[in-house]
Amino acid sequence: MSAMLPIDLESLACHGVESKGVVNPVRLPWDERPAQDAQMANLNEAKVREHLHEAGSAMVEEPDAVRIYRRMRLTAQVKEREVPRNVGLLCFARDPTVWFRGATIEVVLFAADRDGDVQEERSFRGALTDQLRFCLNYLGNLSTTHLQKQPDRARVRRWVNFPPAAVKEIVVNAAYHRGYDVDQPEPTNIHLFPDRLEVTSYPGPVPGIEPHHMQADALLPTAPARNRRVGELLKEVGLAETGLSGLGKVFRAMGANGSPPPRFDFDQERTYFRATLPAHPEYIALSAMRDAAQLRAFGQEEEALRRIESAWRTNPASEVLASEAVRMYANGDAVEFAQAKIQTAKETLADGRYDVGRCLLAQAGTLLALVRGDSSERYAWVRRELLAARRQVAESQGR
Repeated sequence: MSAMLPIDLESLACHGVESKGVVNPVRLPWDERPAQDAQMANLNEAKVREHLHEAGSAMVEEPDAVRIYRRMRLTAQVKEREVPRNVGLLCFARDPTVWFRGATIEVVLFAADRDGDVQEERSFRGALTDQLRFCLNYLGNLSTTHLQKQPDRARVRRWVNFPPAAVKEIVVNAAYHRGYDVDQPEPTNIHLFPDRLEVTSYPGPVPGIEPHHMQADALLPTAPARNRRVGELLKEVGLAETGLSGLGKVFRAMGANGSPPPRFDFDQERTYFRATLPAHPEYIALSAMRDAAQLRAFGQEEEALRRIESAWRTNPASEVLASEAVRMYANGDAVEFAQAKIQTAKETLADGRYDVGRCLLAQAGTLLALVRGDSSERYAWVRRELLAARRQVAESQGR
């Protein structure tokens, strides 16, 4: 249970809040409200001065710590005493969870999807900027960079599983925009799967932000900030973006890396907000191949097959996965395997399951691309079947 105590607004009003210059919390964002049960000693002066030094502020030369706190709006007067504001405790206390249970970041690495084995768990605590920096450093160490020589040009193509700029934006935004009040005890959750990175924070966005605002070219409306002062402090040390440029930066970073676009979602009740970065398609393929090889080394052939098939469904255009699937399923006969995929797709489409059908047809097209030089009549016949099935999908969706 959080040690944060509610402020008695009626009591404040009875004591002449406005005339005495005492902060009235009802008019303030959460992060600027005073924490009545905290003490000035709960603020870590060394951490505050470290922040000022990094921000290049001349205030770091001020010898009186209390004067610094006041100028930074980290404290407030409540009745006859001065106490830290929530932002001061969140950003500059040694352990903010004493007051705000959700002020941690939890990272979980999964071997497969949510029902897969957990490979590793890490928890990041302490002042908010420390949490973010240690967490981003940890995720950066997990990053995979791939250099690929282009056969038709001198340049080398470079991609990573998740672009660092996009990872930074969604992690910082989750910590910046989430709620930390007593009814939000859940940590900021980061789940790393072989095919995606999910960052979930609580609760959902403030009123005024809708799902259609989460698109690449959408204009975000001007909505009241949940933690305005937290954002200002994060911007001072280069962790947060100025203005509303963060969302566009995520889309640009993903596009420049050759990754699918990010996804953002929240429920109707706005109990959570989730940002998802799909992994680079070729990383998904390489990761699946590595996992399948390890499974086969331990004699788990069926698990290896499922790992390849799962990754191939996610990335049906991958020729690497298609080649491995042919070797494992079809004894090297890509055309026969494509024919089987097309037949299954027709049955699936007849049942109205168009998403599955489209995936199967995409896989069939990738299989035929593996043997695109095949001049046999069987290859030509299967290719005609594929084109006919694709026309069927297009016509069905056009009705």
